[in-house]
Amino acid sequence: MGKGGKALKNFIESIPDDKINGFTDGEHALYSNTHYRLDNRGLASGDPKIHNLQVRVNRETTISTLKREAGKTVATALVPKAGDWTPDMIRDELLSNRKI
Repeated sequence: MGKGGKALKNFIESIPDDKINGFTDGEHALYSNTHYRLDNRGLASGDPKIHNLQVRVNRETTISTLKREAGKTVATALVPKAGDWTPDMIRDELLSNRKI
């Protein structure tokens, strides 16, 4: 795992519980650092309703290998709107769906 991959793992593991609990509808950033941001991209269509969470590379990253990936999605989680997922379950889903 390279520097960007290690930074992604650390970012996901450091997301505070209150940032991945009780989502509101609509697109908005939930949490960020210099290298990554966690976005709620809104509710995906279909039934049951699910929140589309994506970790994207920040344009401000200082990791050279990530600079060319700025704005790209590097981890995802589809979280049921029902609210029965814990923050640890969401982190595990993001970690298992990493692209770097």
